Amino acid sequence: RYYCEGDHAKPKCIWLATQGTESFDWKVRLLNLPNAFLQGIPQPLARKVATGALRDSDPSLRRAAAKLLAQHPEPWAREMTEKLAHSPDPIVRVHAAASLVRLGEKAYERVHSKDMHGKDPEVAAEAANHLIALRTKTATRARSKMAELLKDRDEVVRANAVYCLSELKQDRWNLGLIEQSLSDGSRP
Repeated sequence: RYYCEGDHAKPKCIWLATQGTESFDWKVRLLNLPNAFLQGIPQPLARKVATGALRDSDPSLRRAAAKLLAQHPEPWAREMTEKLAHSPDPIVRVHAAASLVRLGEKAYERVHSKDMHGKDPEVAAEAANHLIALRTKTATRARSKMAELLKDRDEVVRANAVYCLSELKQDRWNLGLIEQSLSDGSRP
C-alpha cells in the first residue's frame, strides 16, 4: 500500500506489481490486482496482472478483476472483456457488460436490464448498480429495484444492496431507507 498509494504508479509500485504477478499467495494476487489500473503502470504489466486474475481458479479473484475492469474500462482489455461477457458466472458477466458499455458498446445495457430482474439478488443488485452508475434510460427502474432489495427479508441481500449503493459516488439515496434496511433484523 505504501508504494502503490494514490492514483499514479511510482517506480517502486511498478516493481512491486511485477513481483506480485509471480506470487502463489492468493492474498498477494488479490492485493496486487488494483495496481493494474493505476495510471503509469505499463500496459503489458497491467494486462499480465488482469489476465492472471481472470484465469485464477478462485472465482472471487475473477469477480474482482471483472469489477475493476467495469470501474476502469481499458481499450487494451476489450478482447478479454468481450469474452467475460459470456462467462458462466453471472456476476462476472454483469461487470464485463458494464465495462463494454463504458467503452461505447451500448448494446450490453440489455445484459443489466435482464439480470436486474433475475432470481439471484446479488446479481440483481450489481446489475441495478451498474445501470444507475451508467446513467442509462433504465436507471429509474434500477433505483426501484435497489429500493426493493433494501427492503428484502434477508439481511445479506440488504447488506449487498447497501454495499452496491455505497459505490455510487455521484448519486444520492434516501439515507433513511438505507438505515432502516441495516437496522431491520432478518426474518426466517
